Amino acid sequence: PEAVLQAGWSFPVDTWAVGCILVELATGKQLFELAHDDVHLAMMERVLGPIPAVLLRKGMQNMNQYNRRLLVKDARGAVCLAPCRQDGVSKVNGLKRLSEYVPDKVLLDLIRKLLEYDPAQRITARDALNHPFFQADPGASPARPAGNPMAAEQPTPP
Repeated sequence: PEAVLQAGWSFPVDTWAVGCILVELATGKQLFELAHDDVHLAMMERVLGPIPAVLLRKGMQNMNQYNRRLLVKDARGAVCLAPCRQDGVSKVNGLKRLSEYVPDKVLLDLIRKLLEYDPAQRITARDALNHPFFQADPGASPARPAGNPMAAEQPTPP
């Protein structure tokens, strides 16, 4: 989100990308279909909940004039997303909450930490590798098949 909002970004943006990839690996579907920035932000809010006001304010300060149209101030003066373009409404409305895509609770916890809006609060790559999802017995969860599906098949002796 910080990249779309032009709120400055660094290594945490990579862990966000890993979270999106994990959803795709678990479901076989891309989490956020590529779209215009306004639709992309609306998709994030639909799946993950509201984008924190502090991130939106930072984006409003840094965005160029063209992209600043993505944000508006509501009646209270709070920064929020502008309504998304009409051709994106059906894409956004067709999305579900993250928990509906990922039924495995341990994997869901990891993905939520990877998709934390605030880059300062987002899990680091090192901490993600130490997450219980990677420590658990692969056969213990019905969402994960036993064994390593990525391992090369061992040839059988003649």
